[in-house]
Amino acid sequence: MTVRTSVKILLLGLGHVGQAAGEILAEKGDWIRRRYGLSTEIIGVADSSGIVFDGNGRGIDVERAINAKRRSGRVSEYGKDEGLRLAGTSELEVVLDETQPDVLVDVSSNDEAFSWHVAALERGVAVVTSNKPPVALHYKELITLSRRNETPYLFEATVMAGTPIIALLRRALLGDTVTGIRAVLNATTTFILTMMENGANMDEAVKKAREMGILERDPRKDLDGIDAGYKAAILHDVAFGPIEFERVDVTGISGLREEDVRGRNVRLVASIEDGRAEVRPIDLPDGHPLAVTGTENAALIETDLLGELLIKGAGGGARETASGVVSDIIEASLSLRA
Repeated sequence: MTVRTSVKILLLGLGHVGQAAGEILAEKGDWIRRRYGLSTEIIGVADSSGIVFDGNGRGIDVERAINAKRRSGRVSEYGKDEGLRLAGTSELEVVLDETQPDVLVDVSSNDEAFSWHVAALERGVAVVTSNKPPVALHYKELITLSRRNETPYLFEATVMAGTPIIALLRRALLGDTVTGIRAVLNATTTFILTMMENGANMDEAVKKAREMGILERDPRKDLDGIDAGYKAAILHDVAFGPIEFERVDVTGISGLREEDVRGRNVRLVASIEDGRAEVRPIDLPDGHPLAVTGTENAALIETDLLGELLIKGAGGGARETASGVVSDIIEASLSLRA
């Protein structure tokens, strides 16, 4: 297959997932060109220190940007080294107009990134994101804008990392009516509960999760079930239609005692039906498909035709999450250039 087009990407977020996505696009660049006829080019990167970009919309050296981020903790240091332009994230609209990317990739942890997504979609720029709050809190507005402007809005990596549950619900069950979903969606609580099941106390398990880098910066998002609640809302949005996040009934694991968990299969389970979504700890029987361990996620999808379908895979990890991000980048690019 010959190269059909070059796809310009603006990458917002250069933490673990952003770094992994940049590295994967570089590592697999030749393979992506051969298989899909696409040549990807990152024209700007951003973190909380600002957006670094070439004012002429040319590609930047992602490897050097990642190294600067790892060395100093600030991607803006790369901009100084390379003589590139630096803008604040509040100036995103100006950067979009100057660089004219094809795809905006938001892998940040910015809860207020909704405005970024709107700015991109209004300009016909596709959006790919792993950032859950904008999708969970503003799904209806974003999908409406995406459809109105015929611009892709893709968010595979918001749920179950790169395990393709969103693609499954969106594209593979077109003749089925989904009747319910039960799922373990937060890898951090699965890890903590697995440790407690085997004798650790809550404080020990949380400390270990933090050391491994799988605990949210604000631990309450994991422990109080907020992260799982966002994911439950997103699955409801895709499977049944928009639901207001305030209607998701969330109970986390922070109130559990060691004796509630030790020797059992307690997991934080999301239960989703049309018009209803809840998250709460459930003691599962031995051998239950949702009694996953470590950082695994799993979902049982019930449909009228297929019956029960189990999808299971990694629930976290930088490259695992970046797998979903890169897949969406390719899908968005093919759609834009069709």
